Amino acid sequence: MFLNKFKTVAFLLVSLLLSVNLGAQNGKIKGKIIDKINHEPLPFANIIIKGTQIGVTSDMEGMFELTGLKPGFVNLEASFVGYKSKISEDILVSNNNIPFVELEMESIDNVLNEVYIVVDPFNKKEEAPLSMQTIGVREIES
Repeated sequence: MFLNKFKTVAFLLVSLLLSVNLGAQNGKIKGKIIDKINHEPLPFANIIIKGTQIGVTSDMEGMFELTGLKPGFVNLEASFVGYKSKISEDILVSNNNIPFVELEMESIDNVLNEVYIVVDPFNKKEEAPLSMQTIGVREIES
């Protein structure tokens, strides 16, 4: 009888520990990446959890979802070609609540310098004229 109670308590304890461990990384963050000026979505922007290698790419509508996160505070870092990188405020990740984050990215107004192409007229190469001759059937047969 004591052995049965011990087995039951041990089973419940192991089950409890496994369920806590399995639920430890259920956190999720959803969000959207948009242009700061015109509020257009930015497709294929890169979003990572700052200081880690965990990240995703936004879809055609600028939407993204990070899953399997440990509960706690994180910062997201978004990057996109032609835009300044954006770091979010602290975001609380929990198993019960899914935060929605909208990151507005500011475009970089880089103007490239003009490109000048200069041709040296003295480096002109002379090409040999193409010679052409017509040969008839009789000339080929003979």
